Amino acid sequence: MTSTTPATQGKLISARKARARLDLCPTTLWKLEKSGLLKGVMIYSKKYYTIESVERFEERAMTGEFARSPRGAAATAAGRKQ
Repeated sequence: MTSTTPATQGKLISARKARARLDLCPTTLWKLEKSGLLKGVMIYSKKYYTIESVERFEERAMTGEFARSPRGAAATAAGRKQ
């Protein structure tokens, strides 16, 4: 787990860089902020995210916390019933 160091604490990255780093579309990034998984701030009508919250989200995603089981045809092909 990455701990927040004084060098990264309070640092911000632009929404564009956060989207590129997390490989997400703007809508998904917005939903993650609204759900509390990312901490965003507005500065002069531009959106920025804390590096700390982006790193925390990456760690949680790497552990599979947001993974879903297969549904529909994928579940049927895997031998599972819905």
